[in-house]
Amino acid sequence: MFAARPKPPAFHWDHASTHRVETVPGLGTIIHLNDQCAIFLFVIIPMAGCALEKPPARGDLFEHMHDPDPDPEP
Repeated sequence: MFAARPKPPAFHWDHASTHRVETVPGLGTIIHLNDQCAIFLFVIIPMAGCALEKPPARGDLFEHMHDPDPDPEP
């Protein structure tokens, strides 16, 4: 009766959207512009950086779309 329910698979959110501003203890603050680019504020010196490689395509976005509801309402 009180058994743990199976947890549905988590959706892979854009890291920059869910963690826009992060602090690095003792170093500074990181502001994510998107998944590829960020601004790092080191004390008072701003630095910007972007990844040059293209992110791989994701093929699993609709993998669990037709799975049955793990806990249907009675």
